[in-house]
Amino acid sequence: MKLLSNKTRLLLSILIIISFFLPAYNAISAFKFISLALSETTPPTDINLIDVLMILAPLVLIPIIAIVVFIRSYMKASTPTTVTGLPLLFLMFFFGILFFTGNISSISSPAYKFLLKMQIGFYLTVIASLLLLFTRNGRQHRHKRRRQSSLKATAIAA
Repeated sequence: MKLLSNKTRLLLSILIIISFFLPAYNAISAFKFISLALSETTPPTDINLIDVLMILAPLVLIPIIAIVVFIRSYMKASTPTTVTGLPLLFLMFFFGILFFTGNISSISSPAYKFLLKMQIGFYLTVIASLLLLFTRNGRQHRHKRRRQSSLKATAIAA
């Protein structure tokens, strides 16, 4: 059930992109997190570049998919629900990786305390990604109107 319009899809895509520049945790935005994570691959640490890239891949794909959804919505091209659901899926995947590698959960700090420390960038991304699933394609709506008007025209002609 698609409740929100195509214009809302444009706004939500922009909101996802902007939220990656806003602080999400400890005054660190998602893009700043990428540079911090890449700087941790120096030789004295146990973290290598492949580990960091595996963690960062879903995080980097979120704004890329949001840009694709924005462009397709602007062009009024049909975008499958699987594509509009990818930002939320990648966000869950990213936090799943962090949770299971022990960066979030520990005995002294449960996961819910971690979520309480999140800031505006995180919450905007989650809300916009979730609402993006409930937007409709502009093209599908136009086809429905064309079908209804053609049915009316044939009814009048008959």
